[in-house]
Amino acid sequence: QLNHQNIIKYIGSETFDGNFFVYLEYVSGGSLKNLINKIGKLNEKLIRKYLAQILDGLEYLHKMKIVHRDLK
Repeated sequence: QLNHQNIIKYIGSETFDGNFFVYLEYVSGGSLKNLINKIGKLNEKLIRKYLAQILDGLEYLHKMKIVHRDLK
């Protein structure tokens, strides 16, 4: 099980009526895309903050021998 502050926890998955469902930890605040749509262009300080969090999470995954193939 992965445990890192910058990685959303996978809860499980199932197939129901021919549809595949993936269950993830709830994180309030929405996505980065929604934030950009709401407030517009992000300033450099905020971009650096989010990028540092993303890279911290990726570094953890790589240390765990996991390659993320769907980074958004």
